[in-house]
Amino acid sequence: MWSTVRVLRRPILRQQGLRRLSNAPQVEGTTKDNAEIDTEEAIKPFDAIPGRPQGLREFIRMFIKLKQGALRKPWEIVEEDRALFGPIYKSGFGVYKVVSVFDPKDIETLLRHEGKHPYRPDLVPWLAYREYRGYPKGVLLLHGPEWLRNRSALNQRMLRPKVISGHAGTINEVVDDMIRRLKLKSSQGSDLVVNDLESDLFKYALDGAGSVLFDQRLRLLDDKLHPDAETFINSVHTVFKEFVSLVIVPPKLQKMLNTKSWRKHTEAWDFIFSHAKKLVEAKMEKVTKTLEKEDFEEGEADFITYLVSQGKISTEEIYANITEMLSAAIDTTSNALKWSLYEVARQPEVQERFYEEIKSVLSGREVPTADDIAKMPYLKGVVKETLRLYPACLSFTRILDHDIVIRGYRIPAKQPISCQTFIICRDPKIFEDPLKFKPERWLRTGKSDINVFASLPFGFGPRMCLGRRLAELELHLLLIRIIQTFRLESLNDVEPVFTTLVTPNEPLRLKFTQREL
Repeated sequence: MWSTVRVLRRPILRQQGLRRLSNAPQVEGTTKDNAEIDTEEAIKPFDAIPGRPQGLREFIRMFIKLKQGALRKPWEIVEEDRALFGPIYKSGFGVYKVVSVFDPKDIETLLRHEGKHPYRPDLVPWLAYREYRGYPKGVLLLHGPEWLRNRSALNQRMLRPKVISGHAGTINEVVDDMIRRLKLKSSQGSDLVVNDLESDLFKYALDGAGSVLFDQRLRLLDDKLHPDAETFINSVHTVFKEFVSLVIVPPKLQKMLNTKSWRKHTEAWDFIFSHAKKLVEAKMEKVTKTLEKEDFEEGEADFITYLVSQGKISTEEIYANITEMLSAAIDTTSNALKWSLYEVARQPEVQERFYEEIKSVLSGREVPTADDIAKMPYLKGVVKETLRLYPACLSFTRILDHDIVIRGYRIPAKQPISCQTFIICRDPKIFEDPLKFKPERWLRTGKSDINVFASLPFGFGPRMCLGRRLAELELHLLLIRIIQTFRLESLNDVEPVFTTLVTPNEPLRLKFTQREL
């Protein structure tokens, strides 16, 4: 578990906590940074960080805002406080306080000092369920050496680009099914409404993830009914939907009162674990037979076979990690695809440039390979720009086991520090025309002035999103085929709202017209 707290001595803190910024990329418009704080006397105590006075008045203020619908756009509250207090401030209730930061260079300072076992706050509702049912935790909920042991085993297959790119053929099979369904719907002469498209995108994400994790197709996009898969997807939606409620009112209290939110949350996780276990157990039977063969080649092993053969994590831990990865893959990947299609559909010039790049690289071929993706910088720009405007998380929080100095303030060990990435990604001081969808801003036509810590949709360092490579492969391959096959047009305008993820405030209406071949 989490290692014993270490408090660094001040001279060491100043030297280690500040020296990293001397070579940090310069970001236009950022204010005075830590590199200018070079004397012990200049370092201010934690209590000097600005923020709203805590107490009953602040609780009432926040309660009123939430009743007025502030939870739909929580970034507006954060923007209001930043305008009042500046690029670093405290907020929270009672003994719990979080420090918010808004400068990419401050984020770099924090992430460069995470250490061997990066710690982030617990996802309390999901942890409460594991404890309630006595289920093991995967890397999403683990900390310390136990986390590192699990994460190291999973990294070997999930974060190596060559390993994931080797699954492009199977992912393309899933893409084939998705394109077939879109062609069928568009040939009927009706506009595709997101309610139809969204359901297929959920199935695409789950089928794609399953093809990698289980080394076999789930075939969710055929014309057959898949009631268990449908229930699994709906259960994941429920888990995300009830998350906020269980954060506002602690799950322990909701469990004691047996609230509707707690019951729905528990029933959803019950099915998720049950269905995932069936899939893993079916695969385990094949794994046992594979490992008994004398000609077993470790380098050719699929994901679960590799984990079992290595023996670094237990069978129970394999169940937990597979369940977490399947659950995380559905809403996040499908949501990114939805926003990408929306932005491309509403900007003909972006769509045309994207289409021309596809034609140029594929040269008449229909199905792209992983090597083709490497030759499509505009495609990658489309995905990066989508995730800049519509990241999966509004912010991310880290907790260090030692003191750190940020913007001249000494922040003590164990103090949560929140990086407000959603607001950073829409800051005109950091991104020119921040609300405009401009994939070309990511093209390497010269020296980029974008600080890499300004947009971190998959996180950074040891706790970077475990499914990053798979998500990118699924995004790239499907976007290529859709733009290659259809002209898109958006029939309505939407704006982002918060529903655990950043989602459209109303259903998208996208028109798909088949291109003439």
